[in-house]
Amino acid sequence: MKRAYIIIILLLVYSCNNNKKITSTNTDKEANSSIVLIFNDPPVNWLYKDEFGGTYHTGKYEVSYVDDNLIPRFWMPDYSKKTDTLIINTKRSFIETTHKYEGDDFYNFVLKKGDTVIIKYNDKKETIATVKNKLIKNNYIEEAFEPKTKLDSLYFKYQRDFLKREVKNTYLKNRDFNSMVIFDSVIASKKYTYDEKKFLLRYSLEKITDYHSVDDTNTYFEKFKEYTNDSVLIEYIKKKYNINGAISKKLALADFNENTLEFKELINSLKGKVIYVDFWASWCIPCRRAFPYSKELAVEYKNKDVAFVYLSVFDKKENWKIASEKEKLKHKSYFVKNSLSSELMTQLNIKAIPRYLIYNKKGQLIHKNAPGPNSKEIRVLLTKELEE
Repeated sequence: MKRAYIIIILLLVYSCNNNKKITSTNTDKEANSSIVLIFNDPPVNWLYKDEFGGTYHTGKYEVSYVDDNLIPRFWMPDYSKKTDTLIINTKRSFIETTHKYEGDDFYNFVLKKGDTVIIKYNDKKETIATVKNKLIKNNYIEEAFEPKTKLDSLYFKYQRDFLKREVKNTYLKNRDFNSMVIFDSVIASKKYTYDEKKFLLRYSLEKITDYHSVDDTNTYFEKFKEYTNDSVLIEYIKKKYNINGAISKKLALADFNENTLEFKELINSLKGKVIYVDFWASWCIPCRRAFPYSKELAVEYKNKDVAFVYLSVFDKKENWKIASEKEKLKHKSYFVKNSLSSELMTQLNIKAIPRYLIYNKKGQLIHKNAPGPNSKEIRVLLTKELEE
């Protein structure tokens, strides 16, 4: 995958010998309890393509780290500014930050509390990144890299990756990835500490929310709550994945006649039918290649209560119209006006397209990562819901 590098200049600010004042709203005490990252003229990075033709959305963040409660935090610079600043407050002596570029999470830098880091993009060309006090030897992890040595702290991404790989190798062996199997196996295991278990269970639960039904998600969320009394983490997961709640955040749509409506309104108008939602874009080659299969699926369920809805995301309206007419989707295709700002897109974790959802006849989301139209599984799921 294409890589772009960044130059990072690490400035250690010592109050005892630095006579220059830094313009900041932080007091000296606050500065010494935080890490400051300053981004100079960052290039827009939220959308990228891989060498296989897939088009992806980075998830609206460029820097990630785990806070003092081991909760992932994400941040995106304001691209309209020449300079933007991230301040990370912490009680720990260090923070490991990960810089994402075009979908690759390979800059894992360990920064000391009190550090100020200036990130410069060398005319948006590939350069080498260096940091004085980074703990891990490589600037980035090669694709073939596999963590083999256990570290002492879950605050290291390396250690978290090591544990994830270990449970997959231990409990799945040659089987396909199944996050529910991992969750149940970790619960029963006596190998891991309480914190390691809590991390692995959260990792498994987040995968369950991405790839399994809403019922499965709710079942395993209850199991997770039984294991830990960490109210901060429970509330974080519940809010992030909208567990046990109705997804009601606005997703603004437009049809071919420039009429506007909310996604929720559209779903409500189709109650009584099983709804198969297809997220796509005019420039997305895999999306367009899937349309013949989608049309075949629609023909199979033509006289049954199944509705097919096509939502164009991360697109330009004129290109959406042209592509919809060419694909003969005009009367069931909608343009999403707020792809980048809708909280619903974040809650559904829509980063890569094509992506499919299934709603039941009551208008309830039952599968937020449904199989594609060319699979046998989608036919099983649709038929099952029709019989409910």
